[in-house]
Amino acid sequence: MARHHRAPLHLPIKELDLRVGAANFNITTTSAVRTVVNAVPGFRSSVAFFFALRANLVQPSSTPLLYASTSPTLPPLPSISLQSSSATSSSFPQPIDPILPLTTDILTSLSDKTAALNLIADSIAQQGQLAARALLLHPLTLAAYVTVLALTSQSLYTSPRDLGKLLTTCVGLTMALLIGVRGLSAGYITHAESITWAYLQPPSPSPQPRDSDILIGSKYGDVIIGALILRLEPPRPSSPSNSKRKAGGKNLKMGGGGGKGVVRAWTTKIRYRGTGIGTALLEEAVRVTKRECGRESVVGFAAEHANSEMVLWEIFNAGFRRRERRAAGALERVVLSEKGRRSR
Repeated sequence: MARHHRAPLHLPIKELDLRVGAANFNITTTSAVRTVVNAVPGFRSSVAFFFALRANLVQPSSTPLLYASTSPTLPPLPSISLQSSSATSSSFPQPIDPILPLTTDILTSLSDKTAALNLIADSIAQQGQLAARALLLHPLTLAAYVTVLALTSQSLYTSPRDLGKLLTTCVGLTMALLIGVRGLSAGYITHAESITWAYLQPPSPSPQPRDSDILIGSKYGDVIIGALILRLEPPRPSSPSNSKRKAGGKNLKMGGGGGKGVVRAWTTKIRYRGTGIGTALLEEAVRVTKRECGRESVVGFAAEHANSEMVLWEIFNAGFRRRERRAAGALERVVLSEKGRRSR
C-alpha cells in the first residue's frame, strides 16, 4: 500500500514592525498565525510588552532633558541675598580666644596668695605618695614581704584543702603591708596642713623683721601654676669701730656683708613640671633679691624649706635627696646665668 507523506505545514508568520505604534498596527494574519499565537505560552504577553515599550520610546514627553533648558515651566533658581551683619556674624563660628599670657611676678592679691599657698601645701601632700612608693618598692621591703609569704606558705599549706586558707592569709598580709605604708607616710599630710598664713611670718627675734615673706607666682592667665616663697635678709650694718671711713670729716657705716634671699618653698603644678616654669620662678627670685638687698647678695634654699621634712628613715629617702640636689643645681645655674648677664 502506498503511503501518503503529508507535506510539512509552513505557517506564514508576519514579522513584527516596531516602527509603528500599537494603534496603527493592524494584525492581518491568517488563522494559522492566530493558532501559533494562542499555542505558544507567553507569546501574547511578549507582543504586548514590545508594543508598550515602543509606545513609551516614541513619546516625546518621556525623553529626559540632558541640556540646559529655559522652559517657563521650570521653577526659577532661588536668589541669594546678603544677610545683615548681625545674622552673618551669628552664622559663622566666633574667633578662637587668644593664647593666655604666662607671667611670673610678685603676688599682691589675697586670692593669688591663697592659691599659691594651697599649691605649696599640695606639693607637700604629694610627697606622701612618693614616700609610699619608695617604701613599697625598696629592696628591703620587697625582700621582707616575700620572706613572710614564703614562711606563711610553708607553715599553712600541707594539702590542697589548705589553699583557700593560704590565699586568705596572704591577702591579709598584703593589706597589712599597705596600711602600714600609708601610716608611715601620713606625716606629709600633717605637714601640708601646717602651710598657712603663719608660715609666711618671720620669727619674732628676727634682727630686721618684715611684715611677711614674699610670694612669687607664675600665672597662666588667671591660674596659679607655680609658687615660690622668698625671705629677704638685707645686709647687716657693721659697727663703727670696725668700718670707718673719713669723708668730709664724717664717719660712715659700711655694710658688714651682702644680703640674702632665702627660698623657703618652690613648686610647680605636676602637669607643668619640666616646662621651664620653675626656672622662671628662680630667676624672678634672684632679680628681686638683687634689687632689694644689693647686687652682692646671695640666693639659696633654706636649710628647712617646705619640702625638706623627711618622715621616713633615711634609708628610704634617696629619691628625695636627689630632688634636693637637682633643685640646688637649678638655682646655681640661674645665679651663674645672672652673673654672666651682669658681666657683659
